[in-house]
Amino acid sequence: MPSGFAIICAETTLIEASKKILAFSLDDPRVEQQFTYDTTFGQANKLSGYRLLYVSALVMKNIMLENDPIFPVIIMIHSTKEMWVHYYFFIMAEQLLSLKSYPMIPIITDRELSIRRSIEAVLDRQPLLCQKHILSNIESFLRKKTIGGSRIDSKSILNKVRKLMVVKGSNDEQYAEEFEDLVEKFWPANEDEAHPHKVFLDYFNANIRADLFNHAKPSYF
Repeated sequence: MPSGFAIICAETTLIEASKKILAFSLDDPRVEQQFTYDTTFGQANKLSGYRLLYVSALVMKNIMLENDPIFPVIIMIHSTKEMWVHYYFFIMAEQLLSLKSYPMIPIITDRELSIRRSIEAVLDRQPLLCQKHILSNIESFLRKKTIGGSRIDSKSILNKVRKLMVVKGSNDEQYAEEFEDLVEKFWPANEDEAHPHKVFLDYFNANIRADLFNHAKPSYF
């Protein structure tokens, strides 16, 4: 049996308004609609018996208002980050919003595997990965890593990663060639083991490369 609890909250009027916004998004190809799903956490009340409580929200743009402000459509309060809570969240989201009817509207989330697998299992699609979270993961690694007592130049590396995020290609093959050429240019594989480029490349290959590559290849869209 799964441990913990999850409470999913949705308001009928807001759901109906969201459906109208989604329909309008499809009618106008100039509209850039997107869903964002993210989780935050905070200290729980001691009386609850849980050390932490999490709040996850599915957010979208209100393209009917000026500047397209975002708003939460469905919210979940949960006591665990296990996959089952996200899985049931997206089952409920599909029932309420018919998300499968909008495969062209991206769902953006972080690199948490339980969230990504839930979206893939319920909606039969892959989410896009939040660039901010990818950069944050890299920054966290670089802050902890030193070479000969000196920190690695994180600004230079992050700027190069941002350039990888905007690689374009008319098809997957062209995209892959452009992507791989830039990686080799930025962080040559034949560098000395103690060179900052080699240290970062080892981390990049093991933790970031596949997600970053898949994030923007043409067949994702």
